[in-house]
Amino acid sequence: IIEVLTRAIKENRIAFEQVAALSLGVPGPLTKEGVVERFPNIPGFENFDLKKVLQEKLEKRYGRAFPIYIQNDVSAWARGEATYWDTQRFIYLAIGIGLGGALVSERGRSVENIEPGWIVKIDNKPLEELTAARYLINRVRERIRKGEQTNVLRFTEKSEIRNLAIDAISEAA
Repeated sequence: IIEVLTRAIKENRIAFEQVAALSLGVPGPLTKEGVVERFPNIPGFENFDLKKVLQEKLEKRYGRAFPIYIQNDVSAWARGEATYWDTQRFIYLAIGIGLGGALVSERGRSVENIEPGWIVKIDNKPLEELTAARYLINRVRERIRKGEQTNVLRFTEKSEIRNLAIDAISEAA
């Protein structure tokens, strides 16, 4: 994150002193203090104080830190949609690597993160495990290993099953 920030500052010819704050949208649930409870698709980061780590790294690298605002990525997207469309209230769903959502009211002034992919269960499995990219990739891998014929590997780097990604599955479809 620090490297991306540094590159963006340099490429846009901005003095670091001009940066007033950093705003991040991250996957998964957060505490009110901005501590990442868990990254759904990145194991090993439970109760990770991303804000504190970033502030320490900024201080070490640049000699100063600045305010860091962290929110759930889907909530950030939903807030942007509310602003763009000037919509009073709605439910925002994001389907991708996971299945996230947000409840938006007061034209985006109130955004509540929801995790429908982990709340809704089918046959005792979270909906996210049955609909998200990770599940689809694993299901296609399993079918290929069982010998099912498919052209999906043509769209995969080096035609190897371990390199299978969701875009290859989409292309093959």
